[in-house]
Amino acid sequence: MAGRRGPPPTIDQVIARVVKGAARPQPARPEELARMARIAPMPAELTALYTARFDLAVGPVELLEPPIFEDVNGGRAAFGELADMTYFATDRAEGVFFLDMFGRLGLGPGFVFWVERGLMAADEVVPCGETLAVFLAAVQEGRHPWHAPTLGERALERFRAAAANPPPGVDLRPGIAPIAFVQARRGGGLVVSFALGEILKIADGIHFAASRREIVPFHRMRAVAGGGVVIVGHDPDLGTLGVTQGDWQDLPADRLLACGDPEHPETGRLLGRFADVLTFWIEEVRRA
Repeated sequence: MAGRRGPPPTIDQVIARVVKGAARPQPARPEELARMARIAPMPAELTALYTARFDLAVGPVELLEPPIFEDVNGGRAAFGELADMTYFATDRAEGVFFLDMFGRLGLGPGFVFWVERGLMAADEVVPCGETLAVFLAAVQEGRHPWHAPTLGERALERFRAAAANPPPGVDLRPGIAPIAFVQARRGGGLVVSFALGEILKIADGIHFAASRREIVPFHRMRAVAGGGVVIVGHDPDLGTLGVTQGDWQDLPADRLLACGDPEHPETGRLLGRFADVLTFWIEEVRRA
């Protein structure tokens, strides 16, 4: 993690600090571990925790008992954008910790995240540590890495910073007042996701002079694909630009697509989180 000196901690070092005699009568049995591994990917670090003799708690982080692990992960297909994760612990409140074993969220396989149970979406997660050992070592030091901005909030903050000082050739129109979204919804007009609305409150349209790329104002945006995608602009090279609104083609909300046929965005190419792509385009002009 940022600011750490020396080699990263190992899971054995973490376990050595929490083992208290035989506080737990026995570790997870081989048959329990086998069932757990069949339900969800079990990295070696997590298996080591479950085979150690301790009470399955590291500070406020409480590992799921094997039967609960099986129950939670057995139902993860219902977790939408986070269905592929391995859920292993709670914060003893409304949050759960999981391992992104396939690197779906972009920070690498095995990264630890936290999410509130009622907000199971990719942009609602908080990065907590690049490995299970690094995360738990931070907790042992009294830190709470989940008390931090979500991935979506971080993306918006980066965009807000880039938009506050745009380079020459990037023209941002003044942001839209939130009442415009209310009026549009009441009038049967366009309804946008929270994150797209936050971007529009920062800039109601962006023009990139050199590339002739444009993000249009809110009043020119329109929904396609049954409301699953909002057409937000155009790029001479990439084509029509659209932003997903969630639960469309199994994609998270607020992902930018480039497509040749705006009426069929499913044929388009995924560019990334809308706020992140906008920030990249602004900084690309700044570096040119």
